[in-house]
Amino acid sequence: MANIDIDGILKELPNDGRIPKTKIVCTLGPASRSVPMIEKLLRAGMNVARFNFSHGSHEYHQETLDNLRSAMHNTGILCAVMLDTKSYLEITQNFLYMLVLCFSDSGMSDTGTVLLYGIPRHQIPCGRLAELQTPRLRTPPSDSYSGTPRSTRSLTESPSQVKWVLYTDNLIQSEKPHTYRHPTLDLSGPEIRTGFLKDGKAVQLKEGQEITVTTDYDIKGDEKMISMSYKKLAVDLKPGNTILCADGTITLSVLSCDPAAGTVRCRCGNTAMIGERKNVNLPGVVVDLPTLTEKDKEDILGWGVPNSIDMIALSFVRKGSDLVNVRKVLGPHAKKIQLMSKVENQEGVINFDEILRETDAFMVARGDLGMEIPVEKIFLAQKMMIYKCNLAGKPVVTATQMLESMIKSPRPTRAEATDVANAVLDGTDCVMLSGESAAGAYPELAVKIMARICIEAESSLDYGAIFKEMIRSTPLPMSPLESLASSAVRTANKAKAKLIVVLTRGGTTAKLVAKYRPAVPILSVVVPVLTTDSFDWTCSDEGPARHSLIYRGLVPILAEGSAKATDAESTEVILEAAMKSATEKGLCKPGDAIVALHRIGAASVIKICIVK
Repeated sequence: MANIDIDGILKELPNDGRIPKTKIVCTLGPASRSVPMIEKLLRAGMNVARFNFSHGSHEYHQETLDNLRSAMHNTGILCAVMLDTKSYLEITQNFLYMLVLCFSDSGMSDTGTVLLYGIPRHQIPCGRLAELQTPRLRTPPSDSYSGTPRSTRSLTESPSQVKWVLYTDNLIQSEKPHTYRHPTLDLSGPEIRTGFLKDGKAVQLKEGQEITVTTDYDIKGDEKMISMSYKKLAVDLKPGNTILCADGTITLSVLSCDPAAGTVRCRCGNTAMIGERKNVNLPGVVVDLPTLTEKDKEDILGWGVPNSIDMIALSFVRKGSDLVNVRKVLGPHAKKIQLMSKVENQEGVINFDEILRETDAFMVARGDLGMEIPVEKIFLAQKMMIYKCNLAGKPVVTATQMLESMIKSPRPTRAEATDVANAVLDGTDCVMLSGESAAGAYPELAVKIMARICIEAESSLDYGAIFKEMIRSTPLPMSPLESLASSAVRTANKAKAKLIVVLTRGGTTAKLVAKYRPAVPILSVVVPVLTTDSFDWTCSDEGPARHSLIYRGLVPILAEGSAKATDAESTEVILEAAMKSATEKGLCKPGDAIVALHRIGAASVIKICIVK
């Protein structure tokens, strides 16, 4: 690091409109899916919109995507679209919520209790009051929700205390006691979960107690036996293995396995309550689960491909062949959709190098990974993964609980702010917000604060040392394209240029420039392709520009429709327009030196220009 001194610590960041080189990924959800809020997020610094398919119907996500596109049109700001196949951290949003307000016979004052029942989204129309056909609950009151129940009549065949019911898309916050129930929960992605319990009540487990785990998912569990969803559990586990449940809050040590009966005998490592449908991790165990479930395939082919999404975040990638299989599923669409791998278990860590060779991008998903490796090793895994991604020139996203406290608080904890900054110092291309932007109280503020932290961290980097390390670590001989990219960065460093402008068609050259981490932004000008059977140009979509939005320092723009870039004259026209656009964006000003990298015919050119 460089540029660290007392004055730098005490000096406030200037409000001069600068943008961070590090990109920001925002998960869109109930708190951030409206057009006005998405516009605020775009202006605050959102570069990638993450659609979490752990919850929500295709119709729900389509409405959000339409809102995103309207916001992009209104603001003129480009944003990439990421489809995430699974995220257990937000499992409660996979279904519509039925809010049941229960009150004692004494009335509706301070004795109320809020019960939250999860209803499969396909059973109830989204976003409005609806009738649920079950033996216990019938038509709810037609009155709209205004914060307090307008109807006090009981529902037929319901408990006498139930006075009012509301179905809603959103998780309603209440200061009253609340419980969560998940009678049916169809999550995508390869995961293992505990089963249902007798009467739906949580079970008390005590340290030292022995308990049987069965793979018969029809069994309702109790303190003597619980079920888990993985059919080969008794085959893959061995005595001495560990089972972690409910985010690692419950530890079970394997004593014996009976593959024929499909049961595993365990001893509880701690005293805790276990509820229904809790996530399960098997540290160090190689499991036989598909990379894509049938629901994932339906989400990708039925929603993602028709909507021209830019990238897919794949959960629990364990080996390089997983990426090969996903590309086979995508078929002819594989070339237009980037695959982002999430390594979340020990098998994936062991096979990291082969996964990196096959993937287009990478996500350091620290949630499940923190269950699979010791917590004191997570920072090492993060640094190793980011470093190897940097050397390979592949973008990497750092995720999970980065500003978690901002779901409720307008200010992050000091540890969270340091976590974001350290990820930037490690070399991450992107940082990600999950619940903070999807369901938090301050989504716009979270993006603004994250952007400020990134800018401050970037200003302390020693870019010269980073460039030398990249050159030293790159095997020789370099490819001609990589040699040009590194030379452009070297020229910018020596000339104290304020900007690097790269004219590109598919974006490869600009991405290679980003690999060498210049101290200045990189304006990637995507030039349209001239068709052979027309007198006009055609650019199939904005894909190459949007794909650049996960690379640190890249600022993609689209060249004007009349641009051809076929000779020196037309190239100069594009460069002039690019410099004008850069000036308007505040990336440079008249009199600044910039470095331009482009082609004229078969020749590649690196030159220094002065902004007029």
